[in-house]
Amino acid sequence: MDIDEQVINQNSKEAEFDIPSSHDILSTDRATILPSVDDSSSSIVFNGKHLQQLTSEDVIGSQFETLTDAENFYSNYSKVMGFSIRKNDRRYDNDGQTNVRRWVCNREGERAKKYVERKDRIREPRAITRVKCPAAFRVKMNKKVGTWVVNQFIPEHSHELAMNYEIKFLRSHRSVKDCDMAQATAMKTVGIKYPNIRS
Repeated sequence: MDIDEQVINQNSKEAEFDIPSSHDILSTDRATILPSVDDSSSSIVFNGKHLQQLTSEDVIGSQFETLTDAENFYSNYSKVMGFSIRKNDRRYDNDGQTNVRRWVCNREGERAKKYVERKDRIREPRAITRVKCPAAFRVKMNKKVGTWVVNQFIPEHSHELAMNYEIKFLRSHRSVKDCDMAQATAMKTVGIKYPNIRS
């Protein structure tokens, strides 16, 4: 057996036990939800415009079949733009059904003054995270048609947005993909210890 055949055999043996990492597995969610800002051809299109170009006039009046569809749209929009969202307001009709839902930027509002102006502070205060950001998205149920209609969309922010490489660390966009969870479960099943799975 010459050297070339030994190298080929060695590579084929390694390939049998090679478990693909999350970087090797292509995720269609990541490709569609988080396109490159520079490559507008791969961006999600909404009402004929790429998400980065949307204005309030483009979004207000739009209809969604379900509340989940509306939330997914704003989540995708926030991921492309570089900010995190949180649920803010929910209103109910006389039957107890949700008829208004609102999401805001996670930097909306401000810290209560009682925490900012404490005289007996021992520890260093946490960094300010609420900076009165006005960005918001609200939908209302149109019972005649049975769809959710957008009646508020504010795209402006009072802070800098996250860069592409920072977006995956934002609270509303941190999640474990199904492929990663399946891989970790399989590794645990065959007896690999948890600290080794994480690394």
